[in-house]
Amino acid sequence: WEVLEDELSLPLEGSVQWENSEENNNKRNKNEMNDDELHLEDESIRRRLEARDKLVHRARSISSIASRHFYEMEPTEGINAVGKLKEMGGIVHQAGLTAEDVGIPWDRLVKGAAL
Repeated sequence: WEVLEDELSLPLEGSVQWENSEENNNKRNKNEMNDDELHLEDESIRRRLEARDKLVHRARSISSIASRHFYEMEPTEGINAVGKLKEMGGIVHQAGLTAEDVGIPWDRLVKGAAL
């Protein structure tokens, strides 16, 4: 035990025996393992969501670049940007994102390409 600063922070009688019992230590270790597993699972979910958000952001950014090039009468650059979107397609699909999730304004891209 560490030296306690005041009497109010002293453990109650009997709690020292309970905390030192082998059964309690096993329970505590199991709870700590479960907490660690939950923490890792939460961290994994957070990272997946961040990765999905990055994919959505990149796809929307590239579609914006393509659209801008089409409207600025630079079709070659617009087509290159659409090619980048095509390359992202497999990754977006693996991430489980749908067209609605990504939200690319295809109608704007088609209208710009038709100019």
